[in-house]
Amino acid sequence: MHGLTQSYEQGFSFKVDHLQRTSRPVSQLVCSSKLRAVTGFCLFYFGSVLLVWECVQGDEIVLRNLEKLTEINVASMDEDGIRLSDGRLFSLDSILSANVAEQEGFDRLHTRFSEPLFRVKVRLRKQDFENIGEQLRVLQPVYASRSGRSAALVNFAQLRFSVENGDPILAIYSYFQMQRLADSDPMLLEFFQSIGDSVGSLEGYSKHIRPFELNRKSIIENWDSIVTAYLGLPVEHPSGLDFYFFAIADARGLELRPNIAANRIKLNSREKSVLDHLKLAYDTAASSDQWQQALIRMTDDVGSSNESVALKALNLFAIGKIKLKNGPSTEDDGLLTLLGIHAEYGPDAPMVAAAALFEVFMALKDRDPGRDAKNIKKELLSRYPSSDFAKRLRMMK
Repeated sequence: MHGLTQSYEQGFSFKVDHLQRTSRPVSQLVCSSKLRAVTGFCLFYFGSVLLVWECVQGDEIVLRNLEKLTEINVASMDEDGIRLSDGRLFSLDSILSANVAEQEGFDRLHTRFSEPLFRVKVRLRKQDFENIGEQLRVLQPVYASRSGRSAALVNFAQLRFSVENGDPILAIYSYFQMQRLADSDPMLLEFFQSIGDSVGSLEGYSKHIRPFELNRKSIIENWDSIVTAYLGLPVEHPSGLDFYFFAIADARGLELRPNIAANRIKLNSREKSVLDHLKLAYDTAASSDQWQQALIRMTDDVGSSNESVALKALNLFAIGKIKLKNGPSTEDDGLLTLLGIHAEYGPDAPMVAAAALFEVFMALKDRDPGRDAKNIKKELLSRYPSSDFAKRLRMMK
């Protein structure tokens, strides 16, 4: 017991000595503890303030007109643009930069789509439809079947680009998509009407589209997309859209599925007649007997007063072209019929009028190249300079 007590006292003495040598005064310990407490409180407080400040600050967008939107909350973003929590939507082409929570997602969308969309918008405003092919190669696969203002912009751009590059097949496909968009959103209908297109009209015809001289190879390559777009139209739609579809289907020359073929009944008798006339006008296997029989049935009347201008122009174009094919006995009359399209319907059916002048030029260039043909060429180039028919003339020697 005495040994155990002694050992305990020695150990206690060692601990006291050790504490005296290594420990700071109690006052220093107290001060140090207070400092740590104050420091910890400050870090917590200012960290919380910073966090709250960041939350209050929210997201930030800088538009291309340099307007800055701060203290906003981004609810979602996709190819159509950035949608805010208050419902506002900003398309990617209108955004110069942004600082948002999902920064990586925004950067990916903005890098890929913002500049091409913006360039397309600028060139459409300048009526420069020819030089948007590079942008459309990026945009069309993504926006062709989407909804929203950007999709409307891209489909209209594709229509005008296709028209001016002589591809009415893709022009009609884009027109179908535009009709779908206009039916889904009244704001998009207003957008199309503001840029001068006839989307949403009672007849359904577009002044930019010529549904003839259709390339069968292009039809076959794009047939599935065309059918999908056609079937995606509203159940109740203008018969002009059916006219365009069956013009393509007739040029394709293959049997249609019964449920699609049944839609031909939506065409009125006049539309069916014009379709038949156009088909005959471009039928390379047609005989002179067929042309003469057709001319006996045809008249140069312009139809009823409420008939679409586009349909009137198309009917006269088919009649004029068949008269040229029929030979010398009706050739001059055919030239007058085609020239009448340009004189009467040029502003409302510019592509058909351009095609009519081109047919007249081709008929005259060998017969009277020095005078009449030269005047027709000059008129076509000045009145319809961006049409693919004007481009064909410029390429001729």
